[in-house]
Amino acid sequence: MAIKKFSSLMVFALLILPMISGDGVGMDCKEGVCRGKPECNASCKSAGYKNGGACVGYPDPRDDLLIFVEGSFESVAGVFTVLSQFEKLSGLAVNISKTSMFCSGVSDEVLDQLRNRFSLFPGSLPIRYLGLPLCSRKLTISDCDPLLQQIRTKLNGWMHRHLSLAGRLTLIATVISGIIGFWTAAFFLPKKVIRKVNSLCSSFLWHGSLDGPSSAKVSWSSLSYPKSEAGLGIKSILEWNDTCGLKLIWMLFFRAGSIWVAWIRSRYLSRSCFWSLNEDNQSFSWMFRRLLKLRHKAVTFLRILIGNGEETYFWWDPWTPFGPLIHFLGPQGPASLGIPLFSLVMERLSPAGWCLPAARSEIQLQLFSFITTISYSNVSDVAQWLVGDKVCKSFSSKVTWDNIRNVKPHVSWHPLRACTSSDRSLALLQGWQAAIYEIWKERNRRFHDGATLSPSLILQRIFVVVKNKSIAMENLGSGRGEALLRIWSSI
Repeated sequence: MAIKKFSSLMVFALLILPMISGDGVGMDCKEGVCRGKPECNASCKSAGYKNGGACVGYPDPRDDLLIFVEGSFESVAGVFTVLSQFEKLSGLAVNISKTSMFCSGVSDEVLDQLRNRFSLFPGSLPIRYLGLPLCSRKLTISDCDPLLQQIRTKLNGWMHRHLSLAGRLTLIATVISGIIGFWTAAFFLPKKVIRKVNSLCSSFLWHGSLDGPSSAKVSWSSLSYPKSEAGLGIKSILEWNDTCGLKLIWMLFFRAGSIWVAWIRSRYLSRSCFWSLNEDNQSFSWMFRRLLKLRHKAVTFLRILIGNGEETYFWWDPWTPFGPLIHFLGPQGPASLGIPLFSLVMERLSPAGWCLPAARSEIQLQLFSFITTISYSNVSDVAQWLVGDKVCKSFSSKVTWDNIRNVKPHVSWHPLRACTSSDRSLALLQGWQAAIYEIWKERNRRFHDGATLSPSLILQRIFVVVKNKSIAMENLGSGRGEALLRIWSSI
């Protein structure tokens, strides 16, 4: 987490055992310790409580608790007042020995007061929380040692179970992928770590061990495709990491209640547009710079519906099907149209209509033809997340990943591999019976009719027989009919 040097912020990680939960909204406001719940903001101010803002309320004891407070003794004392009220109601007290405090920009005088009053001592990052490292800088390889060690432990535990290749593949695609997914949901993993994970999984898949030869029959990148595209159904970690990054970008536009979103908007987006920021700006946190590098992928999903145009930048936001207009018309676009680079749409749109210069090129005419179809409205601009032409009300990692990943042509033999061995055995028996039947018919034609058919035509009739048999089984409700028809249709 990037924090300004002059700001004062403290984070408490409080472990509270799961018993009961309460609300407590309002009581802490009156006592001047209002600090945590956004829904109390308006009511606190209207009631005249001295802090205004949001209430701590009573914590939910089902999980560990992170509390962000102002770096002052009064704020921390207010938090402990609420926690003491929670203790009286539930009997659950804060365990100071398991409580960690992290500070930035807090004076030594305040730290001494907290140490003497609450026995709280400032800690240092990184630490591990829920199995993940909490750090304020770029994730390093050493930070990812717990991930690599966890994967090694899993793979070593499976090496003595005499697993088949299919069994090892199943464990990699489920257990190992789940571990990696947990990390990628929170971090962008370093490329060296990704290569190391791929190397461990490749050695286990092909050799059943981690210390054997490093050679592989097929490169890991070739296997990281769906089975229908000649892969093994393993997701690429790089592509999945980008998918998780796109979810964070989605949250910036659709999850205003998130404390992370509120902090990002306050820190980086209060005076600038997300699409106009320089991704190489070193004053941004490393995590945020990585998000900025995913904008070219995110812009294909996001669309802004214009209402009054007060929140949409004319040149930067994706409010037309052409994407950001600064890329559609080029860097000379603002000068050629006479519209400033950071103008809002509202500056060119009014209840009377659009105020635009005359089009001077075909591309400008194409743009104006679309813009003039948009009418002014009193409602605010609305962001939409589009996958294809479908508006999605929630974020689907699977659908998003399927739209950003590298795609290979489908292979014709995939339906055969997708079927079970018993389905393939039954299909082989069907083909054998149909072949015997058609050969017997050809023998009768030659002996009794003096006619003959070409081998290709006989083969075609064999396929017709087995397909008709499979369709009949499917129509009769047999569960095997669909699988058999899929096998024969792929040949």
